[in-house]
Amino acid sequence: MLLRRLGTGFLCTLLLLPGGVRAHVGVVTQVASVYFPRAESQSLHEQAHQRARQIVRDFNHCCVSFGQAEVIGWNRGYADPIEAVVQGWQRSPGHDAILRDSDYMRIGCSYIIADDPREPGPDTTYFFACVLDTGEDPTSSPPQPTAPVVTVPDTAMPE
Repeated sequence: MLLRRLGTGFLCTLLLLPGGVRAHVGVVTQVASVYFPRAESQSLHEQAHQRARQIVRDFNHCCVSFGQAEVIGWNRGYADPIEAVVQGWQRSPGHDAILRDSDYMRIGCSYIIADDPREPGPDTTYFFACVLDTGEDPTSSPPQPTAPVVTVPDTAMPE
């Protein structure tokens, strides 16, 4: 695990994956223990990290691509902030539905620890983001039906 200052006082908890991608597997592990395991995606970890940085200043749902969904959250003052955010997602019908949807088979999660500009105080705030993906490529064309192949046995009589 690595702590890295992001400028303007943000501190990010990182796990370096191959290729230098930043993620936090603690969130993925907690989501998997409550819902079900998914394949982790380095590109989704990176996307989640960028979303976590964005929601520090502008907490809203946006920016998901075709075949994706996101769950975001923030909290402060909990002994286990990861467990607290996942429990919050469980209590939210919309977030819970996304995390229960087995069409989303890939996941990437991250969080940022920062001073909350909306609620100054002694506690730091955790901003979480998980991006889920179906793995579908919107630019690919649907599979084309193929004609059935019929195999006819050779029943010709020898001459």
